[in-house]
Amino acid sequence: MRSETDPQQYDVLVEYFADTFALSDVRIMRGARTAITEAMPRIAHVARSDGKSPDEIAQATGYTSSRIAQFIRREKQRAATAHTVDRTHP
Repeated sequence: MRSETDPQQYDVLVEYFADTFALSDVRIMRGARTAITEAMPRIAHVARSDGKSPDEIAQATGYTSSRIAQFIRREKQRAATAHTVDRTHP
């Protein structure tokens, strides 16, 4: 995904990675990407709880505002389900 805010900075980052990363680094970064993607609903929800608007979260993360809203809804549903499960198991 190409940076929409600063394409030049993106190009510098690509060059840095190409010049310094070994194959094992790529594996680590791919795993990190997966983990961040899975954590994003919680990250967005916490930021929203801290008073940030979906637009502010989107601007900071590079996601769209509508995607941030989806993340927040997903996390609210997950938390509600987890709370219900916790209450049904003593």
